[in-house]
Amino acid sequence: REKIPYDARSMVTDLMGVIGATHMSGDFHRIVADDPGRYLEPKPHLKNVLHTLKSSGKRLIFVSNSPFWYVDAGMRHIIGAEWRNTFDVVAVSAGKPG
Repeated sequence: REKIPYDARSMVTDLMGVIGATHMSGDFHRIVADDPGRYLEPKPHLKNVLHTLKSSGKRLIFVSNSPFWYVDAGMRHIIGAEWRNTFDVVAVSAGKPG
C-alpha cells in the first residue's frame, strides 16, 4: 500500500533491541507492576489447578528471574493475594540461565 521496503531481519533486530533496553532498564517491570490489569489477565482457573496439584501431594516451586516486587504484583493480579501460600518454594531474582 505505502510501498515501504520491508526487511524482516531489521525489524526483528530493532524490536529485540527496544525490548531488551526496556527490560534491562527496569522500565518494563515498573510499568507492568504499576498497572497489572492493563497488561495481565486474571487466571482464576490457574489457582484451582495449582490447588488440585498441591492437594494431590505435589510440591510446587515457583522460580523467576524477576524481582519479588514485580512477581508479587503480577501474581496478586493473576491468582490472588495469597499466591505465595500455593507454593512450597518461591525463588525470585533467580538468575536462571538463558
